[in-house]
Amino acid sequence: MTALRLGDTSRFMTVDDVVETYGVPKKVVKFRRHLDSAENVAVLPDNKIVVSDKVGQRVRVFDTGGNLFGSLGEKIRPEGVTTTASGMVALVDSRKKKNRCIRVFSSVDGNLYSKWGEEFGSWMPKGIAFSNRGHLVVSQVTKNAHSVGLYTIDGKQLHKFGGYGSGGADFNGPCYVAVDMFDRVIVSDKNNHVVKLFDERGVFLGKIGGYGTGEGRLHDPRGVCSDSSGNIFVCDSGNRRVAVFSLYGRFVQDVLTSKQDLGYPFGIAYSKEANQLVVTQNYSNIEGGHLRKIRVYELDPLPPLKIGRKSVTN
Repeated sequence: MTALRLGDTSRFMTVDDVVETYGVPKKVVKFRRHLDSAENVAVLPDNKIVVSDKVGQRVRVFDTGGNLFGSLGEKIRPEGVTTTASGMVALVDSRKKKNRCIRVFSSVDGNLYSKWGEEFGSWMPKGIAFSNRGHLVVSQVTKNAHSVGLYTIDGKQLHKFGGYGSGGADFNGPCYVAVDMFDRVIVSDKNNHVVKLFDERGVFLGKIGGYGTGEGRLHDPRGVCSDSSGNIFVCDSGNRRVAVFSLYGRFVQDVLTSKQDLGYPFGIAYSKEANQLVVTQNYSNIEGGHLRKIRVYELDPLPPLKIGRKSVTN
């Protein structure tokens, strides 16, 4: 597969797509002990699972069997959480207005590397993701100003893009973010019911979804991630399913649905080493709602499927 150049919008919009599809994922483990909520989830290189427990005011770390390994932070209000291949952990702490910040830990042992963002005043950070260059992508919401920023791990702002609205590069509730193998920024634009893609400089590449219940449509999209083939996984929370889109934004399949006892999916993470998905599920589609469970699924790759040429942007 040829790598997508950053900013190559024409290639994103119309391609002949050969994609990897999946069979019914196998449930490996499920757990909910030691958690009061689960807003987001990330996976470490050794497959430990990092969960932001906003109601419990901490970040929990579990081993691959769902056993509690440790915690990060005390009396914080974590939302987004992300990890690096070297084992660093960064999280959004959305406590009181004047104390909202980003905390970066050098490891799950709890060594604080940096803390910043309180000086930004009235900002409201939500989602967070490490880029392949070691920068931090942070989605943020203030009154009538919804945007995404790119920062160094010490808090220096490099870029900021977006605005409030429904246009191509605008947002209405950017909540979860991810970065794929090409450093494309993937943003779930919840209230516009789409997922938008940008390059690391903030150039708009395209969008997927749109309000609805049919194939490829979305209702309150939340967690996003991508696999080692560039497929994009979206927690289509309002429709109680996890949708898969190709590297170029074409709908591929619903890999998990309510027929497989899926609750309302919020956070999602992909483990390249184990070829597994970790999905947090609630009993309702309300933010901060009651946690149902966290499930780990083993993906079952099928032979590649060719999808014909078609535009993916609206």
